Amino acid sequence: MAIAALVSAFVVAPLGVVLGHIALSQIQRSDEDGRGLAIAGLVLGYVFTGLYLLPIVIWVIMIAWVATEVDKLPSTTRHGTYSMQYAAGTGGSSRAPARVLSQVKP
Repeated sequence: MAIAALVSAFVVAPLGVVLGHIALSQIQRSDEDGRGLAIAGLVLGYVFTGLYLLPIVIWVIMIAWVATEVDKLPSTTRHGTYSMQYAAGTGGSSRAPARVLSQVKP
């Protein structure tokens, strides 16, 4: 079980943690060899699990930070908006009206 914990710590780190704990409990009950391997599997399993979780935690923090920064952006209702107005007969035929850009102030 200790060897399986060590090997699985490299492949599937959380499984290495589980197998390492199981191996340590078996070693304690039966006085078998392999305590060092079980501890190595536990340590590597915890380290690799932490390394797997670190990018996820960083992404969550970045998304939360971006969300708060977006909320700080100015709203268009405070600074005015632009709208397109169509004026028939201004500089064109009635079939293709000219577009006039005007600023609407609140």
